[in-house]
Amino acid sequence: MPLDDRREDLLVVVALTEFSVYYEAADPELAEHA
Repeated sequence: MPLDDRREDLLVVVALTEFSVYYEAADPELAEHA
């Protein structure tokens, strides 16, 4: 797997984590459904 692909995957994981944490803080009930 080329380094660029791994870096892209890592960015996706970080973005999804931040999205999840943000929505969990904003609306825990909505986060449970997601």
